Amino acid sequence: MTGYGVEECLDTGSECGATVADAWCRAYGEGVAVEFGRYEVDKSGASSAPWPAPRRYYVNCSVTEFH
Repeated sequence: MTGYGVEECLDTGSECGATVADAWCRAYGEGVAVEFGRYEVDKSGASSAPWPAPRRYYVNCSVTEFH
């Protein structure tokens, strides 16, 4: 998702976050987003890297699409 400006939406919880998350889920055939945001804990090990680690985001999608 990096480079498309969606990080600001997912990070702040603004209105565009739901739109971006739903679009991501639909693009991968996973229904709609039920939860999204920024990981609070970096489990990738990037926090020990000598450069600034990128922020990590998540989108959890529903199994079926709601209408």
